Amino acid sequence: ERRSSTKWQASLRRLACVSGNLQYVSNEEFGNHAASSVWIVPADGGKPFRVSDDKALNMSPAWLLGGRAFPLRLLRPVRPLIATYIVTALLAFGLAPLFGALTARDEITTRRGVIRTRGKDTVIDLLQARAATGETILVYPYLPLYYYLSRTFSPSRFDYFQPGMNTEEQAHEIIRQVAERHVRVILFEIAFQEKIPHSWPGTPLSAIRNDPVADYIVRNYRACKPLESPAGWRFLFMVPKDLACP
Repeated sequence: ERRSSTKWQASLRRLACVSGNLQYVSNEEFGNHAASSVWIVPADGGKPFRVSDDKALNMSPAWLLGGRAFPLRLLRPVRPLIATYIVTALLAFGLAPLFGALTARDEITTRRGVIRTRGKDTVIDLLQARAATGETILVYPYLPLYYYLSRTFSPSRFDYFQPGMNTEEQAHEIIRQVAERHVRVILFEIAFQEKIPHSWPGTPLSAIRNDPVADYIVRNYRACKPLESPAGWRFLFMVPKDLACP
């Protein structure tokens, strides 16, 4: 049975609901935190119909009032205030990342060019020194930006992988690709599990406790050096146990 979240619209007598896509989840506890779709169900028993695809995350549907449901003439007196609020909010939203870019002081030389960050990065230099352009590496669970900056590639089709959000079959697919491609470099984020209770509280404990990819990494790779991204993500630079650390 698929779990879903719903939103009722009284004037239209329709129910909007989010239906989880079982292809992307390993157990029903995780529900529509994985890729899902939005459906509309008429209260009179009419045929439900889908209003979004199921290739991405959809959650917490909401109804927006249209002209038939709300008299627009009531908005005319406050229209200037609404416009001012919207413009101010969008301006503030756009200035936030711009401010971050303008205050960045630390320069990092990558294979894509020189970038500036607001904190030190100890990852990219060692990664580029040990992994050749075009080489296959693994950043686990994920930080695809390092693939791009170092011109390296993931061993599987998953640049983004998260325990509990992806299936166990997909985890074993990553393991097979890592073994077949003889991946020499792995960046393993050791503190990722600390983020889960705050960012993804619905993640079942079984998905955290049983992580086939992490278990494979620990069995077959040695930790060489702790590294840290500008955002404070902590990684272990790891190589196969039959190779020496740099």
